[in-house]
Amino acid sequence: MPVKMLKVKNTFKVKDSEETIVTEHDKEYVIMFRNEQSSAIYEQFDSQLNIYLNKISGQNKTAVKQLLDRKVICLGLNPKKTSNTLGMVIDQNNKLYYIVLDSTILDIDLNNGVIGDIEETINATYYQFIRFIATSNPSFKKNDTLNELIIKYYCNLLLKFLKLTTQSDKQIELAKYIISIMYYKCFLDLNVTLASEKSLKLIKPEFIHEFESLVDLKLIEKYNDIKDILKLLIDFKVTFETPNTLMYNLLMGLKTTSFLSVTISYDLLIAGIITSLYSQNFYKHLLVNKNIQTQIETIISKAYNNVKFEDTSKLQYIKTTVEKDGK
Repeated sequence: MPVKMLKVKNTFKVKDSEETIVTEHDKEYVIMFRNEQSSAIYEQFDSQLNIYLNKISGQNKTAVKQLLDRKVICLGLNPKKTSNTLGMVIDQNNKLYYIVLDSTILDIDLNNGVIGDIEETINATYYQFIRFIATSNPSFKKNDTLNELIIKYYCNLLLKFLKLTTQSDKQIELAKYIISIMYYKCFLDLNVTLASEKSLKLIKPEFIHEFESLVDLKLIEKYNDIKDILKLLIDFKVTFETPNTLMYNLLMGLKTTSFLSVTISYDLLIAGIITSLYSQNFYKHLLVNKNIQTQIETIISKAYNNVKFEDTSKLQYIKTTVEKDGK
């Protein structure tokens, strides 16, 4: 008998509650949950993961082993094939229900649980786990040490892939100033004035006074998307390339999965920064400064042992929007 699948689109609900869990906007997954029907498949999947985890060391091993022991890793696929984060997180109220992996992209056979790319399966699991850690710990956004490290990394990344590293010292510092402001504004939700004050502390002192006069914060204030950094670099004459050229350089250099990881949200950015320390495939392009990235992982990893897991038996589905067997 084939294993029953559930086609789910933002339909998770907790029993005895009116709240619905918002999972991934505009995404649809077919998910194979852990039950009696799928037990043989997950027995193979879990065994293969455990054997490989015993051969490696690092924070990724610690995190994934915890998830595996808790039986909260599930397999699924995206029929629309639009997933570029290799899976999804199911959580509510800072409690983790499941991490779902995209079996198609990761080459996992849903018929028997055999993993084709085990290293990237572990990395994809770790990536989703870090996303949950980042969103369930609001204190990270208030951690100046952490965010200054992320900004240093982010500046290095964008300067490299936008091909700005050969610019003059002044232009590079101006680029860092603009990138920092937009990071604080878009990822940490600070107003542009406070974002500027914090950003000025991160550039070379000899340019502070000049940039305070040169940069019109009212111009920056109208931009709310982190990708608008490209427009601002042109507005302030850091580069004379077109926006399309800059976007092309960034996309071609990072490739789609890594590009989306650093241009959408705070949790994706942190997950990409850390996962690239281990990935040889999907996130390898994000390895820019191993020292800085390891420091970021060290700070984030302090929250790994404080994860709250929810009883998955409490999870049910809103019948009007759930289709069995993907039909």
